[in-house]
Amino acid sequence: MEKILILIGSPRKNGNSVSMAKRLRDKLNPELYEVNFLHLYDYQIDACIDCRVCKKGRWYVKLMMICSSSTPKLTPVMF
Repeated sequence: MEKILILIGSPRKNGNSVSMAKRLRDKLNPELYEVNFLHLYDYQIDACIDCRVCKKGRWYVKLMMICSSSTPKLTPVMF
């Protein structure tokens, strides 16, 4: 089963972005795809701290999910 993570940046929980994401989820075969939503507005995502991880070929989102103390319930996601 393939996993799909849909990132939603809108602060509106029932807005157009969520509506479109749900439509996409409904079009996908649930036996083939596990779809999850991540509402970015629920988390404190800080500005760039010039750690240069991006220059080393790693994903910043992956680093944020592993290292940020403000998001303890997130786990690493492979892209």
